[in-house]
Amino acid sequence: MRLAPRELRQDPAFRGLVRAAAIGGLGLSILHGGCPSAIADAEPTPAEVPAPAGTSADPVAESPWTGGLSLRTWSGYSDNPGLSSVNPQGSAFIAGGGDFTLLRLSEEGDLLTFLVTVERIAYLTRGVNPETIALAEVEFDEGLGGDWTVGGTLDYLYLNQVFDASELVGVPVIIPAEGHQVSVRPKLEWDLTQHWKARAEFEWARQWFAKPLDGFEDRAPKASMLWSDATGTEAGISYTHRWRGFDERTARAADGTSLSETLEYGQHEVEGFAERKWGPSGRWRAQLRGGYRFNGDNGGGFYDYERYHANAGLRYRLGRWEVRADARWRWYQYPVQLAGTAGSPNRRRMEVSTSARLEWKIRDGFRIFAQYAYEMSDENVVAADYRVNSMSGGIEIEM
Repeated sequence: MRLAPRELRQDPAFRGLVRAAAIGGLGLSILHGGCPSAIADAEPTPAEVPAPAGTSADPVAESPWTGGLSLRTWSGYSDNPGLSSVNPQGSAFIAGGGDFTLLRLSEEGDLLTFLVTVERIAYLTRGVNPETIALAEVEFDEGLGGDWTVGGTLDYLYLNQVFDASELVGVPVIIPAEGHQVSVRPKLEWDLTQHWKARAEFEWARQWFAKPLDGFEDRAPKASMLWSDATGTEAGISYTHRWRGFDERTARAADGTSLSETLEYGQHEVEGFAERKWGPSGRWRAQLRGGYRFNGDNGGGFYDYERYHANAGLRYRLGRWEVRADARWRWYQYPVQLAGTAGSPNRRRMEVSTSARLEWKIRDGFRIFAQYAYEMSDENVVAADYRVNSMSGGIEIEM
């Protein structure tokens, strides 16, 4: 099983408090360890979003600050936490985590957000290493007057777990990894009409990995067009161009032999999303996301790939009950890299993951949950496939 860090409003469709099942440019799938949905839908309701001080929504409180603390623990069983293709070893586990949030909403509507989240899983089978993730973020949005808004995000991420690094490394690799990442994402938004918004962003990120993985730097401008209406329906499309430069890895010729140049990637990605809520108080919510990425290297194309992906999620709330189901699909095609020796077909790869979660709110600030997750990777490379099933249940307390 994998830890599930906060989305941190990376998804324009909702401003929740989760970094979901993959960390953007890293290509890290982090569902297989823990609580993939415990915070994956922590979307604030209107009552939870602080009103500006002095408004009729809160005629007494003058402070623009509000905050919260969430603690959770869960336990369960995973049949392949090491993502092994030849000798899967199952293990029971116990886990715990927490989140602290602090928000400031001014009378003018400017928003400042602080978030810290930590999760850790301990496996009970000897030889299966624990997993840890820690994330801290500061984000702000400030109106410039008229139809313009400026904002930005500063993130720090610590990760220590077994993960599938095949997309990152460019060849099939399952490896225990420890790393740190710092990223900065300034943005500028322009409200074109009542429903349409244009957004320009730039991301700079620096990743440090413990050996044998290599660190790298990312630079990625992004342009988006977003649409929304008063019913809670949102949609958008974006284009991202990412440059990635590795610290020590070298580029390869088409046949895989090493070259003298330090490896660089150039990525072009187009992505679209749609979200709709309906029913009393938004009881139903459906989300769809899909896109295409081309990755090109500065060598002979050995690391080039095309990636198609699609994500879907459905949530239903009724009283104290909530049910969620999510699915993700990714398909990779490698136009140069072969699946084996000369004469073998070109490499291809597919990833699928699904999860389901049932949650019962016993009373305000206290809930219990149960969930199931499945993850698989299928390649035409020998001994590169794996399957993971996991089940868990736990409690969460909010203060």
